[in-house]
Amino acid sequence: MSEPVRTVELRVLDGPNLYFPRPAVKLTLEVGGWLRVGDEKVAGIAQAVGIRSIDPGARGSEQRVRATARVAVQLTRRIAAAAGTGWLGVRGRTGPEFGHVIVVFPWRRRGSAEALAGAIASAMALV
Repeated sequence: MSEPVRTVELRVLDGPNLYFPRPAVKLTLEVGGWLRVGDEKVAGIAQAVGIRSIDPGARGSEQRVRATARVAVQLTRRIAAAAGTGWLGVRGRTGPEFGHVIVVFPWRRRGSAEALAGAIASAMALV
């Protein structure tokens, strides 16, 4: 069985970009584990990170990938808040390949932003 979540790419965007008018970190994750788990587990995790209503979709569906991207965005905000960051703008979307999600957030301190990206990947892997 493959890893539940794998970091495909961690890219530091140094200037204005597609997502933000300032530097940002773009994290691409392969989320195969999220595509295989049951609906109840995805819905439970979504509720735990603050998503009030979510339809996780069928296993292996595009809707499940979109739901996973929503969870990743909320999880990013939660981790950043726990680390003492105020409000953090986060963008999430499906990736270029099926089963990939992209999480993007702005940064001021590069090392902290890269550490946050690592924490996101680790937390998403706990599915």
